[in-house]
Amino acid sequence: ATRFGMRPPQYTALRFPVGQGALADARQVVAHFRGDLPGEPDFFHGRGDGTNPEDLSKCYNCGYETHKLRSHCPKCGTSLQSRRWSRRFGLILVICGAIVCGIMGYVVLDMGPSLLNPGARSGGTRFTGTPAKARMILAIFGAVLTFGLTALGYGLWQMFTGRRSKRVIYFAVALAALLVLLGLVL
Repeated sequence: ATRFGMRPPQYTALRFPVGQGALADARQVVAHFRGDLPGEPDFFHGRGDGTNPEDLSKCYNCGYETHKLRSHCPKCGTSLQSRRWSRRFGLILVICGAIVCGIMGYVVLDMGPSLLNPGARSGGTRFTGTPAKARMILAIFGAVLTFGLTALGYGLWQMFTGRRSKRVIYFAVALAALLVLLGLVL
């Protein structure tokens, strides 16, 4: 069974000859590549040895949980994300959402009066298009602002809970598709 085109991992046995006295080193190398050893902590990941609850990764497809540093679930192949990673990614979403909201807020405040009154001079600018075009431009501005607010809100939620939400991701993707569609219409 595949999910979103991903197939579950297939396991194979890798056998290789080990020289005299090198068995301990070979086991260390195999444990490293299987993800059984703790890693070095960085901004997105902890050691992965089970000492910090922020390192817990949970598969939202089958419920598999692990403290090991793994990118995909060994049972179903879905991507794993630790709480620590979710919180850090949430911070990045908050920053991006705040930037988009700030820029679009400025654009709407600057161009809004001239778009609401087509043909009239407002604040040194004049929109010479039709009222229907002005409404379409305001709708696009509103959709981009909504996208920024969604990123900001989802980032805050992710920072505080340390979890992902498929519904919010689907909403953001649908909103981005709507923005692209509106851009193609104009």
